[in-house]
Amino acid sequence: MRTDPGLAKPPPPGPIGELKWDSGSGTYFGVDPKHDVIYILMEQTQNERERIRAAFRKMVYDAFLGDH
Repeated sequence: MRTDPGLAKPPPPGPIGELKWDSGSGTYFGVDPKHDVIYILMEQTQNERERIRAAFRKMVYDAFLGDH
């Protein structure tokens, strides 16, 4: 559960209270109760996983929430 914005510049999209889980096998999902959004990503890659997850989160928040 996200409890603070974090230190990333820029910070990743999503509000305080968001839940997320990323498995070692490639499944990634999150629940954003503030915006009533659930997202799921199934990927099969080892080398590009972090880049793909960051791009996926940005795409979800940009597409469904506009200015988050």
